[in-house]
Amino acid sequence: MGVSRWNAFVHAEAKHINQENPDHCMKAHELSAYLEEKWNSMTDEEKIALTDPLLEELKEHRNSMSHGEQNVTLELFLDARQSLLMIQNYVSTCLSS
Repeated sequence: MGVSRWNAFVHAEAKHINQENPDHCMKAHELSAYLEEKWNSMTDEEKIALTDPLLEELKEHRNSMSHGEQNVTLELFLDARQSLLMIQNYVSTCLSS
């Protein structure tokens, strides 16, 4: 799958915005209206200058995601951990009754 300049822009901008606001990380789709407005206000030359260095980085990122080792996301890990704690508490309560 090819990488478009728009994809490279969205990836970089979302990453930048989330680094500035680590307590409220947002997904690219949550930023789409803001990013679309910013993108559309740029000239073609500005878009090229901004995204040229990002294209290869995003290609490498996508390649490593498709071929690299996949890790369970933190949310899934914590959800599973919470479920196990609930089961442990339930079993402890049943055994002590």
